Amino acid sequence: MADPDRDAFYAHTDALKQLLRTASATIMVFERFTGMHVAQWRVLSYVAEFPGCTPGDLKTAHRVDPAAITRTVKMLERDGYLTRERDPGDARQIKIWLTDKGKATTEIISGKRQEYLRVMLAGINLDRISDLEDTLLNLDNNAITALKSAV
Repeated sequence: MADPDRDAFYAHTDALKQLLRTASATIMVFERFTGMHVAQWRVLSYVAEFPGCTPGDLKTAHRVDPAAITRTVKMLERDGYLTRERDPGDARQIKIWLTDKGKATTEIISGKRQEYLRVMLAGINLDRISDLEDTLLNLDNNAITALKSAV
């Protein structure tokens, strides 16, 4: 005998699996369009929006572990996109700034990102985008709640 609740559960499980596959695919497409790893772009675009931010700000904004932020920032600094400086008012704090190369790259990738978005949203009924955003926000909130309760 079929259990409608169980069938609905597994149907939603398939939706979550599809969400993960789609997320992976869209990240790969982003990286091909822009020539930059998405984690690097997230850091560059955040620093462009919030110059002088701290690694802690980046960690909070992107919900990744501090070691991942440190690796990405160091790589971007090594490649000349960022600089890190001690805060003169609090030597324990590191402030992150875009270099001229980082600013120029951010502008170039912003343009490529617009093309990426145009391609990715092609054929999607824009009236339904807000429903998708609401669903993704609910999933995000559920993930945050689950992370907090798992600690």
